Amino acid sequence: MMAKQCRLILDDTDMIELIGENLRYLSEIRARQVTRIAEAGPACANSPEAVYELLAPEMEGLPQEQLRVVLLNTKNQVIDTALIYQGQVDNVQVRMAEIFRPAVIKNALSVILVHNHPTGDPVPSDDDKQTTQRAKAAGELLDIKLLDHIIIGRGRFVSLKRYGVL
Repeated sequence: MMAKQCRLILDDTDMIELIGENLRYLSEIRARQVTRIAEAGPACANSPEAVYELLAPEMEGLPQEQLRVVLLNTKNQVIDTALIYQGQVDNVQVRMAEIFRPAVIKNALSVILVHNHPTGDPVPSDDDKQTTQRAKAAGELLDIKLLDHIIIGRGRFVSLKRYGVL
């Protein structure tokens, strides 16, 4: 007896509707995130621990790497956080313009890069170190200071500033 195979065929109209639904859903998630930040008051990112506490609940269990940027004002208060990339299990391709775009738009004076390691081990790779150095140089050109690059693992993190990379 042959098993029946079911194929879902979407035409262009169905695909556009599906994309629209996904965009609405993402917009709702983003609105909740902005509301959460506003209701909590301006979080201070005055230490790697503070940044870890802010983002670890969302990032430490992710199955793929994500790179986010924390945008800061002159008092190191969080203006916003932005998802820059979602990569594969073990890497994220990074373009410096994408990292600093939200900072330029929001007029942030400094940023902190944050990404996760799905393996749970936050020890930085050579690529992590090189990305940090490239981001520091790009930020200097834009007059936006890179304060730190934090790697989140499961239950722990590494600050590349404390690690001696910055």
